[in-house]
Amino acid sequence: MVLPPFLITIIGFVLVMALAGLFGGRKREKSIKEYLENELEANSAPKTPIPDEIFYVPDLSALPFKEEYDYDEKNNAKLLECQETVKNKAGLQMLKFAEEQSNNDLKLSFGASNLNNIIVYEVHFSQYMRALLNWGQLLHSLGDEINAAIIFNVCAESGCDMSKPYTILADIYAAQSDTVNLERLLGLAVAADLSTKEKTEEYIRELMNRA
Repeated sequence: MVLPPFLITIIGFVLVMALAGLFGGRKREKSIKEYLENELEANSAPKTPIPDEIFYVPDLSALPFKEEYDYDEKNNAKLLECQETVKNKAGLQMLKFAEEQSNNDLKLSFGASNLNNIIVYEVHFSQYMRALLNWGQLLHSLGDEINAAIIFNVCAESGCDMSKPYTILADIYAAQSDTVNLERLLGLAVAADLSTKEKTEEYIRELMNRA
């Protein structure tokens, strides 16, 4: 169940008041006031249409789709299923912001009533990236590094927030002593909002030093 914005504000207010009771002080009172003002401003922001140009639109022509594969029957079926999942997820509306946005930022920009839609569009992007990752990992496990690299590169250039496309692609480039693409990949990792950002960047740097 999705809570309405005004109820979220009330819950937030109660939590802040509880903290104020624990710690007290004028500074805390000022923080409560600022919090409420920010919440009220965000929740009263008028709904603004989401511009078409900020939606993420996949380029399916950049991906190595095949009508059939030459592996065993089980893996052939898995690969075709991966492809179908990618195509299905690609048909969903997606959003991927270049910089991390708080809920209040989003409400101020597009209106509180648009927040739930935006969250759904962001989830769609994550699902599409996951579908690409699964396809690329299966190809990589079967020794098809060329097509796996194409898929992982699409993930990295799209700002995927999962580390595996970056680290597996780094392994492929390192095996080829491709320092140019390793350096490019490091730049993409630095710009991405990765949950294991420092670890991923360190891993790519280590491979660059060895290559």
